[in-house]
Amino acid sequence: MSRENVEIALSLYRAVERQDASSFAILDQNVVWDMRGLGMPDLAQVYRGLSGMAAFGVAGSTPGRPLSSGRFAQRTTATT
Repeated sequence: MSRENVEIALSLYRAVERQDASSFAILDQNVVWDMRGLGMPDLAQVYRGLSGMAAFGVAGSTPGRPLSSGRFAQRTTATT
């Protein structure tokens, strides 16, 4: 994953943590967001399209359960 894409992904995680769906406006309507294998079993699925991203936002913004964007950054940076 390119550094630019890592930054975009991190900004989306932060937006979900803030419960700010406006950041999803940068996404293509056919976005595919694959959360499998990232160590977050309760979110481990493939989210498709803007409606999928909205579902991810709801699932990821549950109070008391942060998305841990730092952990995501460590995994994606290691693969670039």
